[in-house]
Amino acid sequence: MVDTGADETLLHLRWADLMGFDDSELVEESCKSANGPMTVYRPKPSSRRGVEFQIGGTWFAVPGIQFGRRVPLSLLGRDMIFAHFDLRMTATDFHLIPKR
Repeated sequence: MVDTGADETLLHLRWADLMGFDDSELVEESCKSANGPMTVYRPKPSSRRGVEFQIGGTWFAVPGIQFGRRVPLSLLGRDMIFAHFDLRMTATDFHLIPKR
């Protein structure tokens, strides 16, 4: 799901393990969410592990990612979307156009 109000991509904490992040590579922080304050875990800059998602057959780097325990839906944040797509809107529709 795309959330243009979310600063960064937010995934459930179990995804960190699936992506190969060790607990020692994550730092605990507090952040604000629509449901109030929540604890998130961010990769340490020293982990140097990049994260990419495949959308429409193309891989895109995720500029910022955080993981949380109380995450009902995974959200692609606006940093990821606007880094790689142009948004075209009309009165009735919108399209994300990949930047080349």
